[in-house]
Order: sequence, then C-alpha cells, then structure tokens
Amino acid sequence: MLTLLSCLLLGLSLLWATEGLLIRETPKQSLEVKPPKAKPQGAPQRARPSVQEGSLPKQKPPPLTLQASRVSSYTFKELNFLGDDLVLRGTAPAYDFYIPVYAHLEGLKLSLKISTPEYLREDSTVLLLVDDVPHQSFKIAGGQGRELLLTLKPRGNQPFIKVSLRGSLRASNNLCEDAFSDRIYMVISKDSSVEFYYRPPLQIEQFIRDYDLYFCLQDVRLIPLAYVLLSQSSLPAFFSWGEREDCKNIKVAQQTYLQGSTLFLSENTLKAVLEGYTPLIFGRAVFPDKVSREKSQSSSQVSLREFGIGNKTVRGMSNLSVYIPLDLAKIGGMPDTLHFRLKFEHTPPHQKDKMELRVYLNDDLIRSLPLEGAGRKEVDIKIPTHYLTYGVNGLLVNLVNFTSSDNCFGAVAQSVLTVYEDSYFYWNSLMVKPHNIADFLRIMNGKLTIVLKEQSLYPFALKFINELAFINRNVEEIRVLTAEPEADRGDFMIVFEKPQQGLFQVYNPLTQEVLFSARYELPFIAMVLGEKKGTPVLTVSAYGTADPQTIGKKYSSQDYLRLLGNVAILSEEYATAFEVGKKLRIRHEGERGMSYYWNLVRPWAVLLLGLLGLTFLIYVYRKLTRRPS
Repeated sequence: MLTLLSCLLLGLSLLWATEGLLIRETPKQSLEVKPPKAKPQGAPQRARPSVQEGSLPKQKPPPLTLQASRVSSYTFKELNFLGDDLVLRGTAPAYDFYIPVYAHLEGLKLSLKISTPEYLREDSTVLLLVDDVPHQSFKIAGGQGRELLLTLKPRGNQPFIKVSLRGSLRASNNLCEDAFSDRIYMVISKDSSVEFYYRPPLQIEQFIRDYDLYFCLQDVRLIPLAYVLLSQSSLPAFFSWGEREDCKNIKVAQQTYLQGSTLFLSENTLKAVLEGYTPLIFGRAVFPDKVSREKSQSSSQVSLREFGIGNKTVRGMSNLSVYIPLDLAKIGGMPDTLHFRLKFEHTPPHQKDKMELRVYLNDDLIRSLPLEGAGRKEVDIKIPTHYLTYGVNGLLVNLVNFTSSDNCFGAVAQSVLTVYEDSYFYWNSLMVKPHNIADFLRIMNGKLTIVLKEQSLYPFALKFINELAFINRNVEEIRVLTAEPEADRGDFMIVFEKPQQGLFQVYNPLTQEVLFSARYELPFIAMVLGEKKGTPVLTVSAYGTADPQTIGKKYSSQDYLRLLGNVAILSEEYATAFEVGKKLRIRHEGERGMSYYWNLVRPWAVLLLGLLGLTFLIYVYRKLTRRPS
C-alpha cells in the first residue's frame, strides 16, 4: 500500500512539473507541415494525443481551461517571426521571439517545430525560457523532428510574452572540435505556430488591436486604414472591399462607436487614427475634438534607438554576431556618403587567443580589425553606398575569437559582445530616384498621395495599399484624392488611372517613334514608374475588361518585390516586369492627346509659318523701299 501511494505521488509531481509541456517526436521528413488554419468562431478544440518520449510522463498536457469563444492560429511566417526556416549554427544556438498580448487574450498554445542533424550526441539539450525564466529543458537527439507544445497564459499587463530557446549541442567528445565546427546546427521551422484563445472585442481598441484582423470597408476615405492599422499591429491585417456579415466592417459616420461587428468612425476619429493616435481611441464611444500632427524635422543622423533597436548582447564560444537592419526608407533615401559609428563592448581574449571584429554589409565584408583588451570601444565604419540597395540592408557585426588549442581542456569560457543602442548612422545628403517598381515600394517614406481616378480600381487599390504595409512601414501621412494635384504632390504619388482600350504601345516621347505595339485578348493591369516635377510616381491602369479585384487577390507583397523593372504587367495568370529605358514610355491607343497630334503636324506647321513670315517680310520691304527714278 505504501509503495502504491509513493508511485502515485511521484506521478503527480511529474505531471505538475511539466506545466502543459509535451515533446512530440516525429520522423524527420514530417517536419514540413501545412500551416494551421484559423478556426471559426466558437469551434470546438481537439485534444492533442499523448506521445511517449524518453523519461517524460505518458500523460496528455493539462487542458486549456479558458472561457474564450474565439480562436485564431498563425504560423511563424504569418507572424513575421521567420521568413523561412531558421538555421542556428554552433554549440550554443539561441533564438528569442515575442508573442503579442492584448487585453482580451485568455491564453495561447505554442507549437515549436525543431530539427537537428542525426549525428548529434544524445546528451544535446535545449532549454526553454518564458520571460527569461527557465521553463523546461529537454533532450534533442539527432536525426528526428521535434514538436514542442506549450500552453501559456498572460501575466499582468505585459504587452508581450518573451519565449527563448537556448541550445547546448554536442557532436563529439572534443570540445574545441565542436566549438569550431559548422556541422552542428538546429533548424526552427517557419511552420511553427501560435493559437490565440480570446474573448470577442467589446471596446474600440480591442476591435482594432485584435487577433482576428480581417476587415471590410467600402469608402475611399478608409483606404489609408489598410496601411496604418497594419503598420501599428503586431499581427497581419487583411482588408477587403465591400460589406459582409462574416467580416469586421468599418464605416464613416457622424460619431465614433462600436456596434456588434461594425465600427463607425467619425472623420475626426479617422484622422486621429491616421495621424498615429490609435492608443488614445478606446472605450465603446469616443468624441475627438482636435487632431493635429507635429512637423517632423529632417536630420542627417539616426541612432539604433531611433531605428527601434535597443542594446544587443550575444554570448557564445568563438563566433558572435549582431544583426542590424539598415532600412533606407527610415533614413529617407539613398545617402551620398554613409558612416556608422559603432559603440560596443566585449570580453577580453585568453592570453594565447586572438580576437577580430568583422563588419558585413549584405554578406559582403566591408571592414575588419583586430581587437585587444576589453571594455567599451568605438569605431567609425564607412559604408560603401554602391553596395546599398533600396529598402532594408543587412549590417552584421561579427566577433571572432581564435581559440588556442591549449584552451581545449576542461571548459571553454564564453565570449560576450554588446552593441549599444546609441551607435548611430550619419550622412551628408539623400537622393530618392528608384530605378524599378520594387525599389519604389521599398524606399517609400514621408507623405504619400493616392489619386483614385477610376471607381472600378478601388478594390485593387485597397489590396495594393494593404500589401504595401507588409513591404514598408515608413510612410507617415497618406491622403486620397480623385484628381492629380497641381502642386504639393507629396514625397511619393500613386495614380490609379481609368481603364484603357485599344493598342498597347511602347514609344519614345521625344521622337514619338513606336518601338513595340500589340493588342491582347487577355485583360491585365499595367504599372508604370515615372517622375513628375521631381516626385516619383507609380501609375496603375487596367487594360481591356480586367477584373481588378480578382487580379489583386492573386498577388502578395513578395510578388510585388519581384517587379524589377519600370513597367509591369499583371494578369490573373501571368506577371512580368521589364525595363523600357529611361526615355521610353507606354501608352494605349486612346491616350493620344494634343501633344501627340502637334508632334505629327509640327514640321508642316513650322514650314507654313516660315513661308508666311517670309512673304510678309517681302511685302513690307517692297512697300517701304523707294525705287530710284
């Protein structure tokens, strides 16, 4: 009886220690799984089966005891945690990510899919931390895929839950061989996912900052919301044109209030959201009185803190790296000269070791220097601007420790590198001349003017602006017009033209020579990058009987980033981009205006005017000149 009671107590203590953690072992080829779909509201949740794994208990994780009526699921790729599968190399891989917590969240289920090479030793482990507190350590034997399932609840009013992975991987009995080997790695799948359990939104801020971000609208004044709400959200937001019952509808009204699944916004409230005052829009109703914006001041210097990057500290054996995203849109354009004042600190090398600092730009080495001693240091790095690309560039600060073989006995001390947030970039002047459509979308910043000349393009314009926010979140102000302004076009302009018919032509505007012309059976949307009085302009028009809404649904932000030309053609089944030359343009047959016909008759008009002028001069000469008698 006593033995049975002891076993029961031991089982209960093991169950309490796991706190909802389950490690599922799967064959390596099953790592690639389909992303979990968002479940309909109120859908029952299926219990996960228990799986035997090593010395872990053979019970199911405790059920998620929540009163949540809604569930939404996102993969790491959809949450922008990972763009692709992440490969972490070295004996001490580390990975951190932050899960957003909103006021109406009840809890979440985290599914981490991890794989390692088959030759790792069985004592290789991974430590899981939640908010920097060790939560669970588990073995990760090589050659198998792992799915780590974890149940978490929000604590207090913290805006995020920090989840960290810290690996300790070994492949051999030689410590130095493992420390310098590039064959030791851990892969985190982009198909890892998070399921959010939450209550329906009852207030305006919960409606806007929600885990279900599928909105519907049908007012052109609301189109900038597709950009602004996504820019302010930690989760992906999607917008559709038209009102639907199964969607979160947004409408413009006299007052601001939330009614069921519809949010009514007054024009003042809409302006407040567009100006960045979303955190001040809360409760079930709000009545803004005055809304204005402080004028931003131009600068020729920006720190990592202003980029949203705090102090970064990394630890490891021999190779430490800090990644710094350099977004030229945040700077405001392409600099003529660019310098980076790097402020950092590192641990001293061992007596017989050597240290080196290397700086890479887009995987190209641009600076290296030896390091001695320890403490806080500063170095000025000139960044070659001809290596820069419009949009986000990757700057990598890499600390390499060349460990002597004498240090391979016993424990190898970890090196530490810290890059401080007061490091800064500085430059002289900026230039904004995007060479292709993808560059235009990447570098866009400041004030954007959207001109909507055609009502049939409203759905496409909404979807296009929505996708733009996935590419670039540096636009500060968006205004929507129905006609092109004579002045104050803003920093960038997108014009949605009326549908075109007839012959599609590529021509030289100086000579009017047509280089290519054709008629098409397949309708499509054409994009042309140009410039008007110093303002970069992207013109969008539909050709034939194209359905803009259907075409818009076919393309994502990644598709638009492949438009490496100043002209692009998008149809339901075909997309291409090409360069027509700096002096070439495209047009449809119906676009021929007065300038076209004037260029046709100009030589004859000049000749006629010349003859008339010569005749007049001869006539005057004859009248005024006296002949000798």
